Amino acid sequence: MKTSNHTPGPFISSGSGTILDSKKRTIAVVMAPRGEISLSEAEANEKLFIASYDMLKVLREIISECDAVGSPSLGTLGKAKNIVFDL
Repeated sequence: MKTSNHTPGPFISSGSGTILDSKKRTIAVVMAPRGEISLSEAEANEKLFIASYDMLKVLREIISECDAVGSPSLGTLGKAKNIVFDL
């Protein structure tokens, strides 16, 4: 498995659109520029960003379990495997 270059999670929200890593460092700020996206869309984007660490972790576990039982890594699962383990 490739070594990750991204900021390790988990991620948390400061409550003002600022996303922090596990060391409480700011890694992203989700904004809703006036007229470009709604506040609710910006809040949804923030939730998705925060959930991405857990989603990646679970997807890696699913792929590893499929590999362990000999499930073929074809189609969508194979594509996911190539993407997920290169992150």
